[in-house]
Amino acid sequence: MKGVSCLMAVAFAFAAAGSGAARSDITADLQRRIDAAWRAGGGEVSVPTGDWCVKSIRLRSGVTLRLKAGAHLWASRSP
Repeated sequence: MKGVSCLMAVAFAFAAAGSGAARSDITADLQRRIDAAWRAGGGEVSVPTGDWCVKSIRLRSGVTLRLKAGAHLWASRSP
């Protein structure tokens, strides 16, 4: 990680939807944070507790994607 310690907490501006409701799509925000950590030399992106919908994301070398207890990533049904 080139000696860079970078912790990037994911702080979403919206609340997680309940598991029976439509889930919030966080794909763009999550990818921006992964890319920012990678550009900074590596680090950790943390996903908060809740049900989150994601489409395709690109994980990067040196970046750890950590799900907090109770965090669930659900695959989007829309391409």
